[in-house]
Amino acid sequence: MKKNYDFRTYTCLLAIADGGAQKGLTYGSFKVYNVDGKAIAHRQFVLGSGTNNSAEYEALIKTMEWCVNNKVKEVVILTDSMLVVKQMAGLNRCYPRHLRRLLRRAKELEAKIGDVRLRWVDNIFVKQKLGH
Repeated sequence: MKKNYDFRTYTCLLAIADGGAQKGLTYGSFKVYNVDGKAIAHRQFVLGSGTNNSAEYEALIKTMEWCVNNKVKEVVILTDSMLVVKQMAGLNRCYPRHLRRLLRRAKELEAKIGDVRLRWVDNIFVKQKLGH
C-alpha cells in the first residue's frame, strides 16, 4: 500500500544519504525523516560498477530525486562524503569527467528543490542510521 504524505505541512525534512563500493560493485541508500523524527522513506540500491565517490554522488542524486518527486522544497541532507559536500558547495574543483556529470545532475536537482543544505557527518553516524 502506497502512503501519501502531505509534505507541505513540514518546514524541513532531514535525509541521510550514503554510497559505497566493494570490489568494483557500487551500492547506496538513503533515509528521509519528517520533522518529528519519523522515518518516512528508506531506499537501498545496487548501482553497478564504479567508484566510491560515484556511489556517494548517486546516493545523493537518488535522495534528491525522491525529494523532487515528492515536492519537497526544503531538506537537510547528511552525508559522510566530504568530497561531495565541498564540490557541491563550490569549494573544491571536480576533475574526473564521470564525477563532473554527477555533480551537474546533483546541482540540477538542487535547483528544482530550492533549499538544500548538505552537511558532512561522521561515517559512524551514517552507518548506524543506514545499517551499512
